[in-house]
Amino acid sequence: MRVSVTHTDLDQAFSKIWLEHKNSVRRYCLRCLSDNPDTVDDVMSITAEKACRFLRSTDTSIQNPLAWLCTMARNVCTDLHRTETREFELVKQVCNSPDTFFFAANNSEPLEQAIEREYELSSLLSAIMKLPQRQQELLSMRVLDGLNYQQMASHTHISTVNLRKIVQLTRQQLRTIRFNQTSHI
Repeated sequence: MRVSVTHTDLDQAFSKIWLEHKNSVRRYCLRCLSDNPDTVDDVMSITAEKACRFLRSTDTSIQNPLAWLCTMARNVCTDLHRTETREFELVKQVCNSPDTFFFAANNSEPLEQAIEREYELSSLLSAIMKLPQRQQELLSMRVLDGLNYQQMASHTHISTVNLRKIVQLTRQQLRTIRFNQTSHI
């Protein structure tokens, strides 16, 4: 059966195709979903919606409506299966890590790492405060403001070669200060 659809009788053509093949698509979905009737209703709704939207957006004629609807239903079943698998893996990961704190964002860090990061930041800021004012300003321009050495040279009237050396020595000084801080703990 070849179905050609025009825009004027689009909804009637879809209704005719859907009503004619709905039961066959439903049986196909039941096989794909291992006889899970709750999920089949969702898949049928999504399939009908996608099929109707496709017919509205194109002038393509459907050569074999049953095969077309079953392919669409299989793709929806596959998407649903992938989503459920991802959710199951996430639940399994959470259950296997009872001592880890999980937050809404997928990229959250454990509480211990956050505390350690805060301590490191505090320690670094303390070390920076021990530097001379000029070194603090140059380090701020380079790291916080993201200026390159040429831009820094135009602001400070110091050559780029000297700026590189000053920033290098400042970083080395910070490492020494931080090492001394951690060795006293």
